[in-house]
Amino acid sequence: MRLPLLAILIALLGWHEGRAQDFSKSSGKFKNKFQFATEPDETIERTWFHYVVSRTVNGQWVVRTFYPETGQMTALMSFSDKRLTTLDGPFAQWYDDGRSRSQGAYAGGARVGPWVHGGFDGSRREGRYTGNKEQGIWTNWDKRGHESTSLAYLNGVLHGIGYAYDSTGAVLDTLVYEHGSLLNSGSPADVDERMPCLVLCDSIAHDGQRNACTEGLIMKHLQQNIHYPAEAIDMNVAGQALFEFTIDKGGKLVDVRALNALCRSIETECRRVFATLPPWKPGEQDGRVVNVQFSQSVKFELQ
Repeated sequence: MRLPLLAILIALLGWHEGRAQDFSKSSGKFKNKFQFATEPDETIERTWFHYVVSRTVNGQWVVRTFYPETGQMTALMSFSDKRLTTLDGPFAQWYDDGRSRSQGAYAGGARVGPWVHGGFDGSRREGRYTGNKEQGIWTNWDKRGHESTSLAYLNGVLHGIGYAYDSTGAVLDTLVYEHGSLLNSGSPADVDERMPCLVLCDSIAHDGQRNACTEGLIMKHLQQNIHYPAEAIDMNVAGQALFEFTIDKGGKLVDVRALNALCRSIETECRRVFATLPPWKPGEQDGRVVNVQFSQSVKFELQ
């Protein structure tokens, strides 16, 4: 019998492309569960509760994953091998509501060529990879479609001259990086920020140590309280569930949003435990209390 192992990954203001999943199961009862267009040379090999595996005439394997209760496709992954271990070819991810999360291609397990990474709020980041590392100019757009920054990368590290823009497209700041270090900026002053923290960590003066304390306590709380749902275990659902939430000006955790929740039972369990997190102290910006948004990933693995 496969036993559940729950690993908690803290991902503050970030997200990951986890793919540690088992796509070996198949059942005819799921044959017509999902509606999608296949390529002319594709043959469906396996169908299951939350995925479809197909094979092309040139030997490429394609995995499509879905949020099973709605049928929304959440990923399209191409592999070069039958064991589905090496990503090779087109790759795309979508949030549970259908919005684009990422789109690009892999070659031999590494991201290559042009990629677009989309935020749940409609923001996006575009550029090119070489051997899994950012190269050249990467551009960021805000949720209104305005270009916000244009930054230069060398082998995955910020290097060169970049620019920040205001909402009209005018240059707001010039940013010069050398091997990841910011050498100069035209900005007259840095913004004084204090991230939200759990009340239990508030007495720690050093920002980094206070944030590490908060992350550690969140991890401990999730590890002790989240239970792998029985239905998800039975249906072999695994992967990273991704959520966003806000710590409001009153220090309350509000507006929990499931970005990629894997399935309904996992989403429900994560929401339940987020609601039981210890009290927070709100974040501050230039001495003012502000709302701050977090991203949180929880990795569910079956062993």
